[in-house]
Amino acid sequence: MHSPDCISYPPVYTDTALADFKEPAPAQSEETYGPWSPGTPSRQAYDLDFEDHVKAPGHHIAEILDDYPTILLQSDLVHPCLLEPQIIRMTGLLSEWSPDLSLQRAVYSGVAKKDGQDIEVAVKFVASIEEAKMEVANYGHLEALQGTVIPRLYGMLFGYEKNSDEEVACLVLERFGSKLRLDFHQMDMVSRGEALNRLVDIHRAGFSHCDFARRNVVTKDGQYRIVDLADVTPHEGVCQWTFDFVENAGRVLPYSEQRALRGVCPIIFAAASEALYWSAGRLVLGGMYGVEAAPSLPKSHEVYQVPDVVIGLDDSYHYKESEKRDIAIKIYEEFKKQLDKYPMEHVIHFKNWTSYEVHRKWHAERNISFAPRLVPDEDGQWIHVGVRGFREREAALNLQYLSLEPNFDLSPYSIIQA
Repeated sequence: MHSPDCISYPPVYTDTALADFKEPAPAQSEETYGPWSPGTPSRQAYDLDFEDHVKAPGHHIAEILDDYPTILLQSDLVHPCLLEPQIIRMTGLLSEWSPDLSLQRAVYSGVAKKDGQDIEVAVKFVASIEEAKMEVANYGHLEALQGTVIPRLYGMLFGYEKNSDEEVACLVLERFGSKLRLDFHQMDMVSRGEALNRLVDIHRAGFSHCDFARRNVVTKDGQYRIVDLADVTPHEGVCQWTFDFVENAGRVLPYSEQRALRGVCPIIFAAASEALYWSAGRLVLGGMYGVEAAPSLPKSHEVYQVPDVVIGLDDSYHYKESEKRDIAIKIYEEFKKQLDKYPMEHVIHFKNWTSYEVHRKWHAERNISFAPRLVPDEDGQWIHVGVRGFREREAALNLQYLSLEPNFDLSPYSIIQA
């Protein structure tokens, strides 16, 4: 039984199928139909109002359509729309802008009416009519997941390019939440698990989403949905995956169990690997140094949120790999102390100070001279050796350190406070 809040279309569309549909009303004049001929199965007309609402750094795809900024579009008998005929007010550009309009698959936000209530919609233009029909078919195949795992599909609308008989199409979808702010590996394990479980839902429905990536996952209030069904294919056989990513979040899986899961469904396993889900219990510090997770270190998603941590500041000293690993651990231990008091944004802002302080203390404890190639300025940005201001800044920092006790305690920003 079909849900009234989502839409399902037959999986295959052909010109022959379109020709089989007969318009019940008698033929009318071109003036009545506008750019659509009486032979085109046609039901409802819609306006997309872009007037003064959509801003982009240059031209965007809607501008090439007939009658822009108020575009007349239409559904047909094969692709009915669940929304009543109306003006849909466009409010923004959701997709990244591209200077090449011919290749752009633009997604816009808008406000429409459904059952007398305002609803937020996403209007997605694709590169070709056939591509639009295939994506609509995929929404039909996954009708039972609409509104929980994937967005609801309200319909598909057709129009024309300016001064052309080239037809274009767009999908009108439920707008849900917003794009992910972080990459998968920067999210906590439970959030990663929630997103991966939605991928599992699609597999259990008999299909594979072949472009599971950050750009194709949206979130709201701790819930996740997968978007962009252009690259969805039938699953090879019945997917036997039963592993729950949320229930097992943070659990260290032995290699034998991971190998068994890889055999159950290599596609899901690979998606989890890309999200670094299987790395629970292991951390990679500074992008290079693998260590066991420990209470004194940040959690894995916190490690990956701090970018470009410099390890090995003194080029005149030839650090051994074990020494760099030791310095990396000390830097991230400081990050953990700071995270216990401050938000992540604060820690990121002062990460260069932390690296500098740890290096300086590490050298002092070993009576090794310290001639860094980088020093932090007052805002925490690196100044490179040889760049104007480096020597002056280095001298100022040396004076500040001379005023500290020999065994100074590394507070989060002791140099700043000195």
